[in-house]
Amino acid sequence: MARAFAKQPFSSQDIDPAQYEAMIRQHAADVSARRALDAPDPEPQDFSSPTIGGPMPTAQDWANLGHAFSDWQKSEPIGHPGFAEGLVPVWGSGREALADLQEGDYWGAAGNGALAVSDVIPAKAVGTALAKTAGKAGWELGIKTAPTGWRAVRNDLTGIMDLEKGQIVHHWLLPQKLWGKGKFDWVKNQLWNLKPMPSREIHNAIHGQFGQAKLNALARYYFGTPAWWKAANLSLFGRGVDEARDPKRPLVANPIQ
Repeated sequence: MARAFAKQPFSSQDIDPAQYEAMIRQHAADVSARRALDAPDPEPQDFSSPTIGGPMPTAQDWANLGHAFSDWQKSEPIGHPGFAEGLVPVWGSGREALADLQEGDYWGAAGNGALAVSDVIPAKAVGTALAKTAGKAGWELGIKTAPTGWRAVRNDLTGIMDLEKGQIVHHWLLPQKLWGKGKFDWVKNQLWNLKPMPSREIHNAIHGQFGQAKLNALARYYFGTPAWWKAANLSLFGRGVDEARDPKRPLVANPIQ
């Protein structure tokens, strides 16, 4: 009886290979589960970072940035552009802004930065429209002479502004119904008063009509005014800051000293 339970040598033929593989997988899973129970809780993740996968800047990071900026201000001066260099779009105002920033003139840096941005914003829409209207019946350098009714003007705009079929056009400064529908169309239906809309919903939201909530003033300015108008506003802001900084400085520097 005792010999029936005697220890016998192990043979791979004593167990089914599939059962043995399942047993090994189960054993590994049990070990992983026990290790997970003994492992410390993971560190909480910070999802408040504005960058994907990056931590929020610490107080030390901001301090290091401030030190680096202070060191840059004390380094070799960039210098303001000369008269001719200052006339170069983007470069002249951009270098002027950096020089102001290095000298601690933050209002000047903001004003010249705005001028640089206004140089970047192209007046392509206006220039292209004027070029396309040349030689088109009823248009003289972008001014519609006849007929000035909206139907005739809208038909011309398809080619002039590269509009898509059915695209909405917004009368951004002088509303289409100002002074009465159909009245003074020769003023209201000119290119300078027309702004193509990215969608019908945005146009409705500008006016707050057809169930669309009215956009706030900033959004109406962004979506409802042409690029050339925004560029002009930036340019005026920059020049206003320059004037406030030094009202005695001439608008055009004298290149001959």
